[in-house]
Amino acid sequence: MKSPVDYLHGSTLLALILVVALLPAPAAADASTQPAWQAASSPGLGGPVRPPQSVPSRTPAALPQGWYDGSIQYSTITNCVSIIQDTPYTEYGAGTYVGYFAHPDAGQPAVNDVYYVHVVVEAIGNACSGQQGYIDIGLPSNTTLAISGSNPVYCFANGVALTPASDCPQTLPGSSYNTGMYQIPPPAPYITWPMPIGQPWEFQIPVRSTTTLTSSNFQAKVLVLDGNSSPWLNPTAPVYVWAGSSTPTVSKFKSTGSKDGWVLESGENTNAGGSMDSAAITVILGDNAAKKQYRTILSFNTGAILPDNAVITSVKLKLRGISVSPAASDPISLLQGIFVDVRKGFFSSSSGLQLADFGAPGNKTAGPFSPSLSGGSYNIRLPSKMFAYINKGGTGGGMTQFRLRFKLDDNNNSIANLLSLASGNHPTTSYRPLLIITYTP
Repeated sequence: MKSPVDYLHGSTLLALILVVALLPAPAAADASTQPAWQAASSPGLGGPVRPPQSVPSRTPAALPQGWYDGSIQYSTITNCVSIIQDTPYTEYGAGTYVGYFAHPDAGQPAVNDVYYVHVVVEAIGNACSGQQGYIDIGLPSNTTLAISGSNPVYCFANGVALTPASDCPQTLPGSSYNTGMYQIPPPAPYITWPMPIGQPWEFQIPVRSTTTLTSSNFQAKVLVLDGNSSPWLNPTAPVYVWAGSSTPTVSKFKSTGSKDGWVLESGENTNAGGSMDSAAITVILGDNAAKKQYRTILSFNTGAILPDNAVITSVKLKLRGISVSPAASDPISLLQGIFVDVRKGFFSSSSGLQLADFGAPGNKTAGPFSPSLSGGSYNIRLPSKMFAYINKGGTGGGMTQFRLRFKLDDNNNSIANLLSLASGNHPTTSYRPLLIITYTP
């Protein structure tokens, strides 16, 4: 008997995809339901349903732990053999259900935990055309995808991990049919999943909820292409997320001196670097007498410590003030505050300081900030819109870079207005730039 994988890579699918392209808009669901909300086992479509390979990190205190699934949604078809024998009768065509992996007695999943939801789809009736499935999922409220190297999507064909593993999608695009939902795409160039009779597909997807949930629905919308009514099936399951007791973690990162430095503009209004220094013990913001702007690059190896599933709640830059020019002046006020650009990885073609860093695009900008000197340092608390660009993995060698610049590139007074800060090369270790990140694991 062929497995779903055989059908996925077989020639039969291409012909069916051509049929799909000719179909009119799908009809509303013609579905039956089997009441059930069960823990720890499949509602009974036939194939084994496996627990996720990466389960929530807290140790279970007691049973039950397992899948909490909603009711099965069925389509109906006319049995193919009965048509041939001129005694047509209807039967269930396909069934699908959804659920999530939980341990209620242990309060799992908790807020900000990574946990798994799943959708199971199986053909159980004999349609003359065969059956194919297009699968979308809709997440509970205040919940996002949490796919990463340590928390991947898992795909099972008749209870066996999909091979090759590259056929299991690790990116879920937005649905073309259902607003706000995500598609579970088959491997290119296919657009639907083959559904051989009696052999289920199961897809396990990691998610994270940022608030407690009480009976907030996880759902799927499955378009069953069956040569009959080709309905949308809409299985749902109520999801519960508990408050938990995650303790915030604070990590402090000193900048990497060899990659820090200042870049001076090549000329007034060129927006291009002309000279730079990555070895100095200070970095500079401001303008010089020739009306050229100084910008500073700071580099932090955040990916070396932050876990992939870290939920960042606070980010602060602590910068040691060294001097201002002219003496007793206030360049922060004079040049209207500090802008901070963030880059996940590095601004130019490598993590080392480059002239191109002066104008290279960043991921996000915040400011202007006007921090006061406190205890010899300036503290800049960055907004949450920048958190997504704090590197938690291997992109750019795990580096997160910041570029500091004043709002005014120069004030046209032909006087150097400068703020000098300690760089990562400063001989006094405690003076070096510090990035302070608070997160929950």
